[in-house]
Amino acid sequence: MTKINVAEYLFKKIADEGVDFLPIYQSGNALRLIDAVGTNEKLNEFVNYHEQASGLSAEAYARFKKLGACLVGSGPAATNLSTAIMSAYCDSIPTIFITGQVGMFHNKLDRNIRQRGFQEVDVAEHMKPIAKYSKLIKNVEDVRYEIEKSIYLAINGRPGPVVLDIPYNIQIAEINPDDLKSYNPIEDEENNIQLNNLDDNLFGEILDKINKSERPIMLLGGGIKSIKNIDQILTFINKLKLPVVTTWAATDVIDFYHTHNLGNIGRSGNRSAIYAVQESDLLLSLGSRFTTKIITDEKKFAKDAHIIGIDIDNGELEEGLIKIDTKIIADIKEFVPKFTDYLDKTNTSLTLKEKWNSTIDHHKKNNFIIDETLENLKPNCVSPYYFMKKAFEIADNTAIFIPDAGMNITWTYQGNRLKKGQKIFTGLGASPMGYALPAAIGAYYATHSNQVIVIAGDGGFQMNIQELEALHFHNIPIKIFIMNNESLGNTIFPSKRMFEGRTTGNDNAGGYGWPDFVDVAKAYKIKSLRFSSHKDIDQNLSEILNSESPYLVDVKLDPDQFMLDTPI
Repeated sequence: MTKINVAEYLFKKIADEGVDFLPIYQSGNALRLIDAVGTNEKLNEFVNYHEQASGLSAEAYARFKKLGACLVGSGPAATNLSTAIMSAYCDSIPTIFITGQVGMFHNKLDRNIRQRGFQEVDVAEHMKPIAKYSKLIKNVEDVRYEIEKSIYLAINGRPGPVVLDIPYNIQIAEINPDDLKSYNPIEDEENNIQLNNLDDNLFGEILDKINKSERPIMLLGGGIKSIKNIDQILTFINKLKLPVVTTWAATDVIDFYHTHNLGNIGRSGNRSAIYAVQESDLLLSLGSRFTTKIITDEKKFAKDAHIIGIDIDNGELEEGLIKIDTKIIADIKEFVPKFTDYLDKTNTSLTLKEKWNSTIDHHKKNNFIIDETLENLKPNCVSPYYFMKKAFEIADNTAIFIPDAGMNITWTYQGNRLKKGQKIFTGLGASPMGYALPAAIGAYYATHSNQVIVIAGDGGFQMNIQELEALHFHNIPIKIFIMNNESLGNTIFPSKRMFEGRTTGNDNAGGYGWPDFVDVAKAYKIKSLRFSSHKDIDQNLSEILNSESPYLVDVKLDPDQFMLDTPI
């Protein structure tokens, strides 16, 4: 290979992984990197209007692709990425975050000073707790090694974010990659924990436990989404024939209407799923972290069940909230197809015990659907549950629903009527307010679906409201629905309970305000409307969803509207 500039080499390597969308934001310390993105014919550079939004767009793009990437500058630009990096880390999303840095001559390194270069901060150390790998490239000789290692670690094992901080003098250097040290994955694989052998003996033991149980059930967690081919998962589900419950992260793996689907578990889940888990005597868990969102009382959760946990991260099996009886350290991407092959080879056909089958049918019929619509809505208000029902029914099979943070997430997951092919996701581990709009941009460029649908609250939407300009500038047909209860509703109800009716900072009386979102949309030259009755939804929703332009709708809710809370 002839000599090539470091910046050009970096983005050639990233483009070779299939990345074709790369959010950027201008910075003097990243100019050479930015130019390399703009001159790479395989990369579509995209300008967001806040570095956090750039990171969230890249993270969301990576949920549909092999890898996502973004590029910003040093100092405050880099620290603005923290939220996106945390989101990718919590949800195991393969994303490479690249930051420009002051040249090494101006880098404070180990000097006993706060700062030497302008806008300098130690990005690599700052991001280490929330990244799978975080590195400052100090020497040109290390460029090939660090780039190859970063890409490999982001994608392989338990995926996650990596951070590469690249000083300006390194960016502009010329290298011959063939002369530089390459990365060998064996270096890190040797330090990894040993995976279980996925052989007939293991699968036979699992099947034996299932056959001996009276009330088996299967739990799908976010790790199952590492299998990009949903049909592969559905084939496994249909062959094993167990009742299926999901965490929010795995909701769209199995559609609302699927025979085996009992819904989501957790405090805000479907009663059908929660009750079935509590009554089970065997729980087969694939890729679930058993977090506080799905376990409200670790002493009571599935208390009579033998729990089989499959996860690539042994820490999640050993250090979770609950005791896992049978721990299997495995990559879900390998476990599911190999177990499916075993079921085919052994011609296995499982049949639920008649009593358990009857119980599951009862829960499916009586405890599955969630609709907590207020009996007496205030005038000029709509039910979020009615809205969700209509939205999922009217949206086409390629629609992608992205809730933001707060009550709107719960209403979306509780009210979903997911059809096969529809998707739903959000930043679940970090759950940052302001996630949905920039994430929708990344999802659009990953899929080019004409129905990427943002569900946001009036509070969270204001966190990244500036990204409306990106929608207008590029005419991206994202549809935005603001669940406007004129408060930070996720905290107002507990605040009133805890502090004798007082609220601080989460409603108008406590100092929180909101704009007229219809007027805001007009300022950005985006079509807008207001829903203040169910009739408005019935008459306009289909046209809005099928519009070829961006659209914003202010959905007026009753401020007293609550969400279902179902503890064990």
